[in-house]
Order: sequence, then C-alpha cells, then structure tokens
Amino acid sequence: MDCSTSTENHSMEIAIPDLNTCQICDQPAHGQHFGALTCRACAAFFRRCHFSKGSEPRCQYLKSDCKPDQRGRWNCKKCRMDRCISRGMKTNNIQYDRDLFRSSETYLKKRLLPSILSERIPVTVESTLGSPHYICFTKKYTEDNKPITYVDISAFSAKMYELMLNGQTDYSGLKRMSDLEQLVRGLEDYRSLQQRTCLTESSFITKEIAFYAWEQNILAVANWLNYSETIRNLPIQLKMDLLQTTCCIWTKLERMTMTAEMRVNRQCGKNQFVVSHENLIDYSNMKADMSWWSRYHFDELQ
Repeated sequence: MDCSTSTENHSMEIAIPDLNTCQICDQPAHGQHFGALTCRACAAFFRRCHFSKGSEPRCQYLKSDCKPDQRGRWNCKKCRMDRCISRGMKTNNIQYDRDLFRSSETYLKKRLLPSILSERIPVTVESTLGSPHYICFTKKYTEDNKPITYVDISAFSAKMYELMLNGQTDYSGLKRMSDLEQLVRGLEDYRSLQQRTCLTESSFITKEIAFYAWEQNILAVANWLNYSETIRNLPIQLKMDLLQTTCCIWTKLERMTMTAEMRVNRQCGKNQFVVSHENLIDYSNMKADMSWWSRYHFDELQ
C-alpha cells in the first residue's frame, strides 16, 4: 500500500447560504433586513413583534421547536421570533425615525408646525376679520342711497319646475342600470357637449353673462338629477329641495374637474378656468361688473 495514498483526504464542504430563500420561513427572500436575509413578511413581523419580548410569550404547542408550513406560514409567534434572533436579526438595526410615532422627532416637528406658523402671524384686524383694511374701513353705504337690485326669476322658476317635473331626456335606455350608473351616464352626456377647442375668453363679466351662466348651471343639474329613476319618482317638493342643496356643489366640482382635464391635455392655460361649454376666463386678465350686487369695486375684492 502506497504511503502517499494512505492518508485520507477529507474534503471540506463549505455551506453557501441560498441568497434567494428567506432564512426564517424558506420562502423567496427580499433582501437583508435587520441583519438577516428574509422576506418582507418576516421583516415586518420582527419589526412589529420585538416590542413584546418582555412579556415572555409561550410556545403555542409547548415544544419550542415549531416549523413553518409549506407556504411559509407560522402558527407560533414565539418560535418564529426565536428563529429570527438565532439567524442574527437585531433590534438595534431598526430605524424608528421613519415612523410617525408620537415619540419621533419628525412627527413632533410636523405637529408643532401649525402652532409655530400661527404664532408668527400677528393678530391684526385684517387677520381677525379675514379682509384687508381698505375693505374693513370702507363705508359700505354711500350717501346717494343706491337702490337695491331686484331680479325677476319667475319665468326661470317655471321652466326649472317643468324640467324637474317631466324631464327633457329619453330615459328608456337606462332601465337596466343602477341609480349610480344612470347618474354617471347623465354626467357623461353633459360633458360630451364641452368644446375642447376655440373657446371664447370672457374678459368682462356683465350682469347678463352672470345670470345666463347661473341659469344654465341650474338647468344642467336639474337634468342630471332626472337621469336617476329613484329621483324621478320622488315628490316634486323633495326634488326641488335636492336641487337647491346640490346645484352649487355639483357645478363647482364639475367645472373644476373639466378645467383640470383640459389643462392636462393643454387645451387651456394655467390661469384659465372653463366656466361653460363655450366660454372660459383668465384670472390674470378679467374684470366683472359688480355694481348691481355689491357696493365694492372689483379691484377692492379681487
């Protein structure tokens, strides 16, 4: 027997950890978390449950040797936490300043910011009343005793009442839709009338223009409400009350969304606001006749 071959060569096997498997639940790993290669679920478990170490939890099956199932699910929190610690996960690797806890410095700074800003704003007549001084101390009633403007809306009220009572659209194709789907269809039909190009810019808002826009907005909301079968079957007085409470909010939100959509599509400028299907206004280049409803001038209230 050869002496050179008498000595057995023992090969040393080096265990290379699998970089694609979580060391806690044997599921696909996400990366290094708190000192170990884990998935996001085990990292979140360790970050959430390490606070309860002082309560000395017990093994659910009283064996202290629980294993995860084939899907990586643990039934025992204690054994899962023990494996996290045995694989090298440490609590000092947790960064607490990323949470909006009451004890974190970032949270406290954000919480104290409104009070700091309120202390910097001096308590003045303007800040208290919410109006500039040239409005607060301007005499509201002139010596000429300008008469109050009265507006006759009897004809418009009759038209609005007739619209709420009978409607103006064929609703036969909406029977299989829910109330929400019917209202969505009504909004789509209304917005389909919007001009996307060649809108007229109104640089001076007169009394006639303001009243026309006001009437068209109310009639649009009345027609939109009638798309719902449930609303159509309500008593007329209840429908009128619903119209009064819905009109202003609906008109503002609808025009704001339409303006935002047209700004995204570059169909109007940043300072422009789409007030109707055919008209828009530019905040930096517009004026309004306010003599019929206010004793202040436009420049004072701008």
